[in-house]
Amino acid sequence: LLTSLTKKEDIIELLNGLKSKIDVSKLIGCTTAGEFSEWKFTQNGALLIVFDESCKVAIGYKEVKDNPKEIGKSLAKDVLNKLKDVSPKISLDEKLIGFVFFDWNSDGEYEIVEGISSVLSGVPIVGGTSGDCFKFERTFQIYKDNVLENSVVIAIGTCSKKVDVIYGHGYKTTQYYARVTKAEGNVVYELDGKPAFEVYAKMISEHTGISYKDIVKKFKPKNFRNLDLVILYPLGIHDDVGNYHIRFIKSVEDNALVLMHKVKEGTFMVMMETTPENIKNARKEVIEKIKNNVIKTKQL
Repeated sequence: LLTSLTKKEDIIELLNGLKSKIDVSKLIGCTTAGEFSEWKFTQNGALLIVFDESCKVAIGYKEVKDNPKEIGKSLAKDVLNKLKDVSPKISLDEKLIGFVFFDWNSDGEYEIVEGISSVLSGVPIVGGTSGDCFKFERTFQIYKDNVLENSVVIAIGTCSKKVDVIYGHGYKTTQYYARVTKAEGNVVYELDGKPAFEVYAKMISEHTGISYKDIVKKFKPKNFRNLDLVILYPLGIHDDVGNYHIRFIKSVEDNALVLMHKVKEGTFMVMMETTPENIKNARKEVIEKIKNNVIKTKQL
C-alpha cells in the first residue's frame, strides 16, 4: 500500500476502511510524495497492489536503532523463517521477491539494505524510502493495520511467474562534477580539495542562476526542510555499466555534506537534475522496457 496521505489519523482511517473489506494481515507499505496508477499521477490518494493466492507472502518489521546492518540481517532471517512456515515446500519453478520500505528520518538505510541482501543473496528487492509530499517532517510505514515511524518493513513472497526488476529515476547528468577528496562513511568533507558544501552550492548557482548567497540561506542554518534543490539537483555516481545512482543529501553540517549513503574517497560525483516531466518520461521508458522483456520471453 502506497499513500500520499501525510496525516497519521488519515492513514489510520484509510486502514480501517481497508480492514472492513479485505484481510490486511499481510499488508505493508509507506507514505509517498504521490502515486502513479495507469497513466495518472495523484496526491492525497492511495495505491494498493494485490497479489493472487498463488503467491505466498511473509512480512515483518523492526524499529531502526543501533547497528542497522544487523537489523537488516535479523529482519530478513525472521521473515524468511516465516515464509518457510507458510510455504514449507517451495517449488523450483517459484521465484522469490522482496519489498522493503524505510523511514526518511531514520539513519542506516544503506546498511539495512546490505544486511538484508547478505541474507537474501540473489533475491530481487524493490521498495524505497517513505515520503510526505516533500514536507520532510514525518514519514510513516504501514505494517498490517499499524502506522509506524522510524521503522523498516519488509515482505518476501513466492511467485510462479518470471520476475524482472527494472528501474529508472528520471535524473539527467549536468556538466558539473567533482572528485571526493575527503570523506568518512556517508559524510563528504571535501570536493576537489575544497569544502564540499561550497562546491555543491556553487554548482547549483552556476547551473540555475540562483545567487550563491540565496542558496546558502536555503540550506543553513540546520533547518533542513522543504529543500526542493536537494530533490531537483542531487549528486550522482556512475557505475561500471553506465547507470547513475543518486546520492541524496540528508543534511549539511558546517561545510560538510551528509549523504543518505556512504561514498568513498576518490569517487567522482556528478550534479544531476530532474523535472516532473523527466520523472514521467522515465516511468514511460521503464514500462516500455517491461513490455519488451515480456515480448522477448514469449518469443522464447
